[in-house]
Amino acid sequence: MYAQVQSASRYKSEFLANMSHELRTPLNSVLVLAQLLEENVDGRLSEEEVGYARIIHHSGKELLGLINDVLDLSKIEAGKLELDRSVFSMRELLGHMDELFRPIASRKRLSFTLRSEADVPEYLHTDEQRLKQIINNLLSNALKFTQEGYVRFVVSRVPEGRLLAEGGIGLRGGGYRDRDRGGQA
Repeated sequence: MYAQVQSASRYKSEFLANMSHELRTPLNSVLVLAQLLEENVDGRLSEEEVGYARIIHHSGKELLGLINDVLDLSKIEAGKLELDRSVFSMRELLGHMDELFRPIASRKRLSFTLRSEADVPEYLHTDEQRLKQIINNLLSNALKFTQEGYVRFVVSRVPEGRLLAEGGIGLRGGGYRDRDRGGQA
């Protein structure tokens, strides 16, 4: 029975990896063409058409992110996910995340805090893309499910063996929700 479950899991992971790859190839073409239309270099498109191209490009990037998440999940399940470690600035990474998510929080009239505690080193040595992916998913989820109040994301050091905690309506059972002020952390 165990061997059958393992085999089914392996086939599922292989299927997800193959399907993700097959979806990425045409989607990348759509993204390139939508970006070219959005740039409107020759000026032949109306503002409305450029807006449509922008929506296609943005939606395509979101879809590519979801496909990449599925591909990563299949790699994790297959034990084949490799980290690409590099040295990078945590402050710059958080600045980039702030640029991406502050406009969303503003549109929803939410207070938005994104900071790093003093005990976090300026430069980290880890997989920057994976860390961006994790922070992106946490912030996307928090902003998606917070209708009023605030979203606060604080990076701090934790003792070895401790896990990151994030909570609220979007992630049941983990982290915490500040009920007094109606926000997500």
